[in-house]
Amino acid sequence: MSKRENVIKLLNKETFDYTPAGFWIHFPKEIIESGIEAQVQAHLQFAEQTQVDVLKIMNENEFRRSTPIVRASDWAHIKPLATNDQKFRNQKEIIERTLEALDEQVYTLGTIHGVMASLSHSSGHSYSHSPQLLIQHALENKTAVLDAIKATTENVLYMLEMTNQTAVDGIYYAQLGAEKDRLPREFFEEFIKPYDLMILKAVQDKKIFLHMCKEHVDFDRFKDYPADVVNWAIHEGDYDLAAGTDYFKDKIILGGLDDRSGVLVDGSKNEIDEALTALKEQSDLSRFILGADCTLPTTINYERIRYAVEHVK
Repeated sequence: MSKRENVIKLLNKETFDYTPAGFWIHFPKEIIESGIEAQVQAHLQFAEQTQVDVLKIMNENEFRRSTPIVRASDWAHIKPLATNDQKFRNQKEIIERTLEALDEQVYTLGTIHGVMASLSHSSGHSYSHSPQLLIQHALENKTAVLDAIKATTENVLYMLEMTNQTAVDGIYYAQLGAEKDRLPREFFEEFIKPYDLMILKAVQDKKIFLHMCKEHVDFDRFKDYPADVVNWAIHEGDYDLAAGTDYFKDKIILGGLDDRSGVLVDGSKNEIDEALTALKEQSDLSRFILGADCTLPTTINYERIRYAVEHVK
């Protein structure tokens, strides 16, 4: 069976041939700025040279604004984009052209940036600053902040609609805001979660890969999030692989390796072997996909990824 078919068997809890693997990176800035063809070729080269079973088609068509939010009233500048906006059309074309070239050989994911991630992009600030700014401004002008969240949700929903129209196998939902030290749970429950759920419930006939990004994620915030596969920061969070596997008893687990350091990034082949052997012993391989906590470094040697992919086979 093909790599794609093997992943589908695992996801459907059927007999599969081997433990699959999925890793991803943000491609260099010059590739992103070179346009659609360069991005398509970057994905194809990555798939070929790493031999991953799961390929995430990256989404660099973010809802960024050049003017940063300064005052609470500035959130009113965040508006829904026109449905024919170039961002939507570009992302759909990147997905479709990549899928056509791959010809169903690997399992593919379309990337959707969640509400908090997209709101942070639109704020004009880095994520190290935007959550606190959001909290402060919600106290000063709740209406403006909620209107920005609703406009952002509308944009994300249309990006999802464009992705739903393609033949991509699954949706990779990149979620931010559930870290214990970022947004209080009460704020998250009111301002972020309802809109996350609105988007996730609009996924059509595709598996959902829920990526809970950053450190110290509060798993309890995700009890009623629809997801088939979950991925989180094992190495910098509060839940190791065993604890997360036990918590998400009915989910497939994606991960196992660190993303910015550790054996895959700078270890020897022997150290990679040892780490992967230990992972296989610790994991419930009937519901496990090898991966990393998040995106690997842009400059990582693809041969390192391929070595890990082939090891678990």
